[in-house]
Amino acid sequence: MANGVDHGANKMAPTAMKLLLGVVFLGWLMIWGMLPTHTYRERWLPMLLSKTKTTYFGRLGTNVLIFTFPILFIAVVGCVYLHIVQKGDRNKSSSGALKAWRRPLLIKQPLGIVSGTELAFCLMFLASLVWFFSCYLSNALANFEGEGGGKESDGLWLAKLEIAALMLGLLGSLCFAFLFFPVTRASSLLPLVGLTSECSIKYHVWLGHIVMLVFAAHGVCYIIVWAATNRLSETLSWAQVGVANVAGEVALLSGLLMWATTFSRIRRRMFELFFYTHQLYILFLIFYLLHVGMSFFCLVLPGVYLFMVDRFLRFLQSRNKVRLVSARLLPSETVELNFSKDPSFHYNPLSILFINVPSIASLQWHPFTVSSNSNLEPDRLSIIINWTEKLCHKVSSSSLDRLEVSVEGPYGPNAMAFLRYDSIVMVSGGSGITPFMSIIRELIFRSTTDSPTPSVLLICAFKTSADLTMLDLLLPVSSTVADLSRLRLRIEAFVTRESVPPSEPNKLIRTAWFNPDPSDLPLAPVLGRNSWLWLGAIISSSFVAFLVLVGIVTRYYLYPIENGTNGFFSSSRKSLLNLLFICVCIVVTSTAAVLWNKKRSTMKAKIQNTEALTDRELESVPHQFIVGATTVHFGERPDFKKMLSEIEGSNIGVMASGPSSLRHALASICSSGPGKRLHFESISFSWPTKTYQNQWSPQLLSETDSTYFGRQGTNILIYTFPILFISVLGCIYLHLVQRTDNSQSGSSTHRLAAWKRPVVVNWPLGIVSGIELTFCVMFLLLLIWFYTMYLVVYFSNSHHSHSEDTGEKLQLWQTRLDGAGIRLALLGDLCCAFLFFPVIRGSSLLPLVGLTSESSIRYHVWLGHITLAVFSAHGVCYIVFWAATNKIDEMLKWDNTGIANVPGEMAILAGLIMWATTFPRIRRKMFELFFYTHQLYIAFLFFYMLHVGVSHFCVILPGVYLFMVDRYLRFLQSRAKVRLVSARLLPSESIELNFAKSPGLAFEPLSVVFINVPGVSSLQWHPFTVSSSSRLEPELLSVIIKKEGSWTQKLCRTLSSPVPQERLDVSVEGPYGPVSKNFLRYDSLILVSGGSGITPFISIIRELIYRRTTLNRPTPAVLLICAFKTSADLTMLDLLLPVSGNISDLSGLDLRIEAFVTREKSATDDAQNNIQTIWFKPLPSDVPIAPVLGPNGWLWLAAIVSSSFVAFLVLISILQRCYIYPIDHNTNKVFSYSSRSVLNVLFICICIMAAASAAVLWNKRENSKQEKQIQNIDAPTPTTSPGSRFYNADRELESVPQDSLVKATKVHFGGRPPLKMMDTAVAGGFSPRNGSKGLVLKALQLLAAAVFAGWLMIWIVMPTNTYRNGWSLRIRAETDSTYFGRQGANILINTFPILFISVLGCLYLHLVKKIDTSQSSVHRLAAWKRPVAVNWPLGIVSGVELTFCLMFLVLLVWFYSTFLVANFSQLHQTDDGVKLWQARLDMAAVWLGFVGDLCCAFLFFPVARGSSLLPLLGLTSESSIRYHVWLGHITMAVFSAHGLCYIVYWAVTDQIDMMVKWDNTGTAYVAGEIALLAGLTMWAMTLPRIRRKMFELFFFTHQLYIVFLFFYLMHVGISHFCMILPGVYLFMVDRYLRFLQSRTKVRLVSARLLPSESIELNFAKSPGLAFEPLSIVFINVPGVSSLQWHPFTVSSSSNLEPERLSVIIKKEGSWTRKLYRTLSSPVPQDRLDVSVEGPYGPVSKSFLRYDSLILVSGGSGITPFISIIRELIHQRTTLNRPTPAVLLVCAFKTAADLTMLDLLLPISGDVSDLSGLELRIEAFVTREKSATDEAQTNIRTIWFKPLPSDVPIAPVLGPNGWLWLAAIVSSSFVAFLVLIGILQRYYIYPIDHNTNQIFSYASRSVLNLLFMCICIMAAASAAVLWNKKGNSKEARQIQNIDAPTPTTSPSSWFYNADRELESVPQESLVKASKVHFGGRPPLKKMLLEFDGSNVGVMASGPRGLRHEVAAVCSSGLADNLHFESISFSW
Repeated sequence: MANGVDHGANKMAPTAMKLLLGVVFLGWLMIWGMLPTHTYRERWLPMLLSKTKTTYFGRLGTNVLIFTFPILFIAVVGCVYLHIVQKGDRNKSSSGALKAWRRPLLIKQPLGIVSGTELAFCLMFLASLVWFFSCYLSNALANFEGEGGGKESDGLWLAKLEIAALMLGLLGSLCFAFLFFPVTRASSLLPLVGLTSECSIKYHVWLGHIVMLVFAAHGVCYIIVWAATNRLSETLSWAQVGVANVAGEVALLSGLLMWATTFSRIRRRMFELFFYTHQLYILFLIFYLLHVGMSFFCLVLPGVYLFMVDRFLRFLQSRNKVRLVSARLLPSETVELNFSKDPSFHYNPLSILFINVPSIASLQWHPFTVSSNSNLEPDRLSIIINWTEKLCHKVSSSSLDRLEVSVEGPYGPNAMAFLRYDSIVMVSGGSGITPFMSIIRELIFRSTTDSPTPSVLLICAFKTSADLTMLDLLLPVSSTVADLSRLRLRIEAFVTRESVPPSEPNKLIRTAWFNPDPSDLPLAPVLGRNSWLWLGAIISSSFVAFLVLVGIVTRYYLYPIENGTNGFFSSSRKSLLNLLFICVCIVVTSTAAVLWNKKRSTMKAKIQNTEALTDRELESVPHQFIVGATTVHFGERPDFKKMLSEIEGSNIGVMASGPSSLRHALASICSSGPGKRLHFESISFSWPTKTYQNQWSPQLLSETDSTYFGRQGTNILIYTFPILFISVLGCIYLHLVQRTDNSQSGSSTHRLAAWKRPVVVNWPLGIVSGIELTFCVMFLLLLIWFYTMYLVVYFSNSHHSHSEDTGEKLQLWQTRLDGAGIRLALLGDLCCAFLFFPVIRGSSLLPLVGLTSESSIRYHVWLGHITLAVFSAHGVCYIVFWAATNKIDEMLKWDNTGIANVPGEMAILAGLIMWATTFPRIRRKMFELFFYTHQLYIAFLFFYMLHVGVSHFCVILPGVYLFMVDRYLRFLQSRAKVRLVSARLLPSESIELNFAKSPGLAFEPLSVVFINVPGVSSLQWHPFTVSSSSRLEPELLSVIIKKEGSWTQKLCRTLSSPVPQERLDVSVEGPYGPVSKNFLRYDSLILVSGGSGITPFISIIRELIYRRTTLNRPTPAVLLICAFKTSADLTMLDLLLPVSGNISDLSGLDLRIEAFVTREKSATDDAQNNIQTIWFKPLPSDVPIAPVLGPNGWLWLAAIVSSSFVAFLVLISILQRCYIYPIDHNTNKVFSYSSRSVLNVLFICICIMAAASAAVLWNKRENSKQEKQIQNIDAPTPTTSPGSRFYNADRELESVPQDSLVKATKVHFGGRPPLKMMDTAVAGGFSPRNGSKGLVLKALQLLAAAVFAGWLMIWIVMPTNTYRNGWSLRIRAETDSTYFGRQGANILINTFPILFISVLGCLYLHLVKKIDTSQSSVHRLAAWKRPVAVNWPLGIVSGVELTFCLMFLVLLVWFYSTFLVANFSQLHQTDDGVKLWQARLDMAAVWLGFVGDLCCAFLFFPVARGSSLLPLLGLTSESSIRYHVWLGHITMAVFSAHGLCYIVYWAVTDQIDMMVKWDNTGTAYVAGEIALLAGLTMWAMTLPRIRRKMFELFFFTHQLYIVFLFFYLMHVGISHFCMILPGVYLFMVDRYLRFLQSRTKVRLVSARLLPSESIELNFAKSPGLAFEPLSIVFINVPGVSSLQWHPFTVSSSSNLEPERLSVIIKKEGSWTRKLYRTLSSPVPQDRLDVSVEGPYGPVSKSFLRYDSLILVSGGSGITPFISIIRELIHQRTTLNRPTPAVLLVCAFKTAADLTMLDLLLPISGDVSDLSGLELRIEAFVTREKSATDEAQTNIRTIWFKPLPSDVPIAPVLGPNGWLWLAAIVSSSFVAFLVLIGILQRYYIYPIDHNTNQIFSYASRSVLNLLFMCICIMAAASAAVLWNKKGNSKEARQIQNIDAPTPTTSPSSWFYNADRELESVPQESLVKASKVHFGGRPPLKKMLLEFDGSNVGVMASGPRGLRHEVAAVCSSGLADNLHFESISFSW
């Protein structure tokens, strides 16, 4: 379990990190983009400077914050990310989602081989440079012309040139900021984007050329300006406080020297010159820093800083000499060097190593590709060198036994990207084979571990045959690989310069062994195993240290100089100090890290010299596999085009290494049309009323504020007295009811019965009836009214006030926060006033409304949560207020004459402790903790009273007062020990305790008693249901206790102890229960119990026995359905009859018992254990259970309440008049509020205790008289268990007294009770309920249709003048309030209607689900659903679809044309130079945008899978996905035309700069362009060819919809966005719910592998999950691909298989192939991680409306029909309902595919009789002429072992998903409206109306979007988490199913005539099947000849098959055929 959690955490963390890094990087780029704009320089920069320009960092702080810090933050978080990724499976490759973008687009260009991705980023970077320079230049020149208009014209160009030169310097700095990233070898930045420093070195080259070109132009421009203005002396200027020109010239000179040696010819011919001159980068950096200053240098510092860290770490690594083990010299003058390596040091293929050999060149370092593999050779690292003559000569020397070598690296990729291909073609030229050696060795290692590997074709070209010895290096020198048969390798070697094989054998390989020095070290990571974490630590710690040093020096050294004197500290010195600090910090932190890791990682390995054959025969070496796989061609060059075209496969990676001509030739082939399946990679290391307050309250106070009660009298009169008066009246009422015969209470049905039905199940509130829901809503409305009215009254009177203590003026928000905090406390008081009523067990209030304290305990829970939440908010508000007003010391204030804050804090602390332990998980797992902390209610109430004072406390006093009375009465009752007569121990580990009872104690069934057993726990009290009847057993009271928790376990051990128990002390409180027998009002009773839940029903059945046998009165018929785990639990049924009862005739009792034993398949003898009875000897002090207040308890309770309250009033009036009043009025003091409160509570306690004690003592004397008449009961102990009567057939039932009870009982083994079916059978299909529901459904449909028609009408009239000049103005005048602004109108008319329809739809679908819709009639629109067009561009289109398409197009035309006509008529030639056609073009573009909005308003509806809108129309998201496609094409076409029109308009009107305009109070054009670009990118990938061939590209680019929507919102603003918001909102709700569902791993039970290369996956399913046939699920298998989700049709039936869900997957695409390989692997699979979204599908079984069904399938298209046939089997065999006749026509390619027919019956189904199902199967095998024996392959079944964390597939929102969805949509939208209302009213409105500014539209949009996301996430998360609890309970009850694996395939029945069909259980299925070989199904003939008047035709399979069937059905030749196409075109 821990591993599963860790795995989930490790999976989520990287994703979160990548998102964070992407956001930070985009922000950094945005800073650069905004740098040249006025917005940055005039707004952002001054604001940033004012925040950061302190005495610690100065201006430097700004640039560090916005330019340096983000990149270093990314680097550090990137290190953590790479560390986490590194701990995962390093062998998993990425899916290569951007394969198409990686293909070469440019070849042999100046840039070399350039892929699509590289070209796109290059163009983007160049565009940014152009933008940067042009924007800077235009702004600068504009300022220049405004300020320098007096300059002479001759000098104007020079001034402009000088400005241009300055801007060129800024442009060069932008390029320079990126220059060092590609050459930072160990940086974390490049791996984040899948690059290495080696493959990205070319980006450094490109950037270098641009940097030096721009800097050179910068310098030349300045020289020209200085020369022309006679200021050449400026070249020698070194300003101390500005730009140092000399330093800049030195830096430029250094850069030019480096630049000159970088050109290809010089670099290749004089590499040493290139190498050494490139070290001038140090000089360049120093003088560049001196030139621009440290503040400006921070712009480029991130790349330089990371490079310095990397360079110093490389330096430290290079100081060590590594251990060189051996060298192999090949005849091809190639050397293989083998180094010793730390076994824990891992690297990936294609890594490189930098090597330095001091004896050859002490300064030169050269990169070489690593040819070894860290998995295959854990202690070796090898490289191959072939071009260094000096090294070859040195190694070949016979006297050499040691060679000093230093190493840097290795550096390489973080993943093995080549594993993503099915096949790899490796093409090398000469030594270019080296990188492929490491790849082949990795594949060898993977093949030995049985991991799937790609097939490899190695094409290598050599000059001579001697070079062939390079192939010997494919296998490592230190490994013996005996079996390479799994390696699919073929080698084609070409010797180009030799035409024939050599006559003489090649020279042998010579091996030289070296003697290492003790100081030599093996290769090890310089920063140890956790190198990424160490690198992150170095970067972060060094940068923090640098900031500290800079801060200290600036504050204590520079600041005194610059501010204490009139001087300035030299900028150059400051810069050098900063550079010095950077170096020191990097050196110190890096050195410390390296030294620490060096100490931990030093290996003391002993290397032994190995003797090897020098004269080595290649044939004798175990390389025969390599030899056999190799073909050598002499005298020819490889024909790459031919060889690549002959390779089969769709996913082929082509890798080339070698000369540039070779790589270019291959790139050209792969980039051509025929090579689209080839994916090229080049390997080249080139790099709340006023009425009450003002009137009622003063009048009440004046009347009650007497000298006897004071102000307290008012609250007692209006709050306390009414409830206590009701309580006393209630007691009298209940006493009178008790005296009447209430046994006839109700034979009639209660008038509120319909309101008591459950309306929601599994909500956060549990099972809630209609009346409960109504009162909950009313209470919530009361709270909202209470609080809002308080706030409205207060806020309308609140102005700027002054602090009471300091007199300081408070801000308005502070005053309002103070008022809001007080009002929250009043709201909490309202909740607290109701809080104690549900927990008053003996109260008269609850019975008045038909409740008991047990059934209403949940109301206490709900009220408790609300109360504590409100009080917490009250406390938080005051803490914030005190902190904001500098009065935090108020927290310690205890005012004796006002509010005492300290008691309030103590009260809320006690409340929070109680609250924390009330949550279900804590309460259930730690009940004792919950129980004991809940006693803190005493502290809460006491300190609450001290906090508010006794006057205010009277508001909540009624509930508290009645609770105190009840609690003290319970205390008095619990002091007595009751008489325990006996205990019966049942084999089911249950106990029946029988207590002596006073005959005067009467109680009703379903009563409970609270029991305390001091011998088990002296403090714990537990409630148990009374199982006896006070009339049937007048002297006994029984309870049944199940051994479950720790308390019950201790009790069971005590009673079952071998030592006989003669005495057990027990105390009792109660019984408490209902005051009437409500169950007698029904004609029939169905009692459903699980386990010990049968206990309440025992008391009901005993009461019915009494009424029937003693009173001879009619009783309801009873069906008792009880489920038990084991047969031992059946002994619970023995308790239905009392232990002391003698009942001989039960025949008058209509009782039937259905018992289900779920965990046993048959009866067992073990269950026949006897019941053990223990008899106890009571003490004389023991008393029978008797009513604590005697038989007239209600009257006594009324007397206690009334007398105690009157006594309390007398006492407080005496106290007030004689003590408090004299102090308050005759002295200068005020009596302490706290003392007054304590005295009041003391008086309450005294009065209650005196009154209650007197009443109890009086009644105790009466009870003792009855007690003397009760005799001890003695009975023989039962010796047998009647439970055995239910499964022992040999017993004589007639001899048993309970014969009638036995006859009424039926026991079922091995299954759960089919509750739905049993309820239906008993109910007999009552129609009135469904009839009423039908009316409700019709009403909902009509309402939704009316709202939708109104919404459409708005769109239709929108372009008209009537709307724009009339309707719109009136609507906006009504809605443009200070709460919503202009946005309110669009929310009202565009957004609200659709969301309202969605909520209505959810309610409608919830009600439909409760009705049996299986017998629906033929749909009235059947004729319209026939195909009218086949093979159109739109596919198969029905009449309904075509009609709606035409209507929608007409709407678009009307919308646009009306807009144009209305506006063109108002356009005339203007005087501003804009021509009429230009103005019309502008207007046309605007209205094109509106047309696009209309399309976009519908765009997201089809893809909201769980939405309620589509089911309302009979659609599913799967079948309507094509509507999304059509709408998408129209939307993008219109938006593209919109954008194009604007570009043309801007171009012809010289306003092209509008493209870069982002208006904060209008339209943001830049955002619109980004949105359009994202949309066009998505659109381009939706074309069929691209989507089908590169689905991953289509899938991942489609995630750009987020970018599209975001920037579309930024473009149009939130007000306009509300026009399309409904679809987007519903999609966001659906998408987040899908995300939550996909986070869990589902329980995969088994998989069946069919010979047809198909897989059936069987998942565990929650029985509460119901779905219809044709549903689909989306599946993700992380082991195959962590990101890809694929839809599959569900093949199971939720009715036939209540605990299973199955899907069938055909091996077709790459994903399914990988899955098939994983499951079919010889290595047994006992676990497969799977995540699921769904199922999604239709809400009714529409196929049942037909008389006959023709199902036509092709191949795996049979899958949807399997679920239909399984559902028909259920309908026929289980429900015994008529079903349509079915003809299944299925076409398969081969006989092996016939095994698909085996899946028509479920794997777990026991269906023995299918004769009632009219099914005929016509199977066609198209590619085989006859049956073959090869096809008779068995089906292989794989059973999986699930983890405890795996859960069955369950509805994400529980069984009432539609109601939950309605709640989410409505609650989130209301919350959203509240938030934006608050934002608009209290933040935006003051800015827009009280200042000269207008709040930014973009900020408003972002805030609205943020609120929307928060509301949706909060509502959806709360709903899912609540339902997850319910699902987890179900999950614990689902048992693992074990079944034998099938060994034969029933498919053989269809072609093996020798088999005896009678022996097969599916004989009827076999008889119905006929197989045809060698032909296709004659569909036209079969369809037209089929008899029937109402035939449904469904086709699933290839498009051609579906079109053929559709053509027949639409031909008009057969009017009885109704076509439906099943196609999931994702």
